[in-house]
Amino acid sequence: MKNSFAGLDIGTSTIRAVWGYLDRGKVHIMGAKSRPSEGMRNGMIVDMDEARKAVVEFCSELDTEAREALKDTYVNVGGYQSLARPSRGVVAVARADGEIAYEDIDRVIQASQAINLPLNRSILHVIPREYFVDGVAIKDPLGMNGIRLEVDSLVVDTFSPVVKNITKCLEPNIRVGGMVFVPLAASRSVVTKNEREIGVVVIDIGAGTTSLAVFEEGKLLHASIFPVGSNRITNDIAIGLKIPVEAAERVKLMFANNSEEMSRKESLDLSRVDPSLEGKISKRFVAEIIGARLSEIFDFIKAELKTAGDKRLPGGVVVIGGGAGMDILPDLVKAELKMVVRMGEPFKVECEDAAVEEMVRRPEFATATGLFFWGADEKVVSVVESEKGFVNKIKKILKVFIP
Repeated sequence: MKNSFAGLDIGTSTIRAVWGYLDRGKVHIMGAKSRPSEGMRNGMIVDMDEARKAVVEFCSELDTEAREALKDTYVNVGGYQSLARPSRGVVAVARADGEIAYEDIDRVIQASQAINLPLNRSILHVIPREYFVDGVAIKDPLGMNGIRLEVDSLVVDTFSPVVKNITKCLEPNIRVGGMVFVPLAASRSVVTKNEREIGVVVIDIGAGTTSLAVFEEGKLLHASIFPVGSNRITNDIAIGLKIPVEAAERVKLMFANNSEEMSRKESLDLSRVDPSLEGKISKRFVAEIIGARLSEIFDFIKAELKTAGDKRLPGGVVVIGGGAGMDILPDLVKAELKMVVRMGEPFKVECEDAAVEEMVRRPEFATATGLFFWGADEKVVSVVESEKGFVNKIKKILKVFIP
């Protein structure tokens, strides 16, 4: 299929894919699928054989159309070793008349990525946040006049073996078209232009990691990942109740997603969770475990928000990821962060199949859908490049984050 491509989210507990094609500038989502992942911990591959086996089985379950799309796949980089750090670049405007051209913008962005990194780290993204022409802040300097051009960028770098392991795990079944830092991919599908402008934070609670991205005035201010996710809640319930992890996961979901029903009971019969288990568990004890672990996650989040400048964000909080389905989460977010909150679901999604659309709109599909949209952005830029001859390649990153 012409221009077919896919977004692939390889998570700690689940692999999710969204695929489709681009036709005359319009995105068409044809399908979506998920299955359990293997060989992953905290968003990273820790067992290559197990991870590759899961990918092969995943691909074997897909139809021909989807396998064709996976030949051009945009995949997430979710390891907590990935870092987003500010950087600055400065160049002199090349033209004698002082008019700033694409080449000047390209040079200043390249200058901003000239940071000292250890040999085992590599750059994933260079995201321009603000330009300065002769010291004056400018949103887009193209065509303006000046002598000195500066840029304030956010450079995202990661542990090089993480990138190599992802590529090695996917090939030859899946061909990587691009790799995207998880907070950026997830935000692409759930944050509106207005929210980016007034200020918003996107929190992605996964099984093994939690990530966040902060936007204000159309700029990405901060992004990070830390190795604490909803699996920590499950593990603590398993330890506290001395039950198998599978049963602990079901207990977590019963309490987290049926909070009103559970509030009317003092205890729960374990046989409802697993027929092989006996005895009753205290509702209060389980609630304390869930609350403690979620509070730990939000302690990390509050620390990261302080790093971003502890700004007031009228757009509030958008929560996505597999952990976003917990009914108790909205009230907890409001209490912890003192901001308005909404559960995020991918927007601008158009599918020919109603069942596919319902799946893609779930908060846990935000990253896979964002990766798919990222691929669509790159396709559009490629068309412009072919039609106009030259467009700054870095501009495709700018198009994603700045309206």
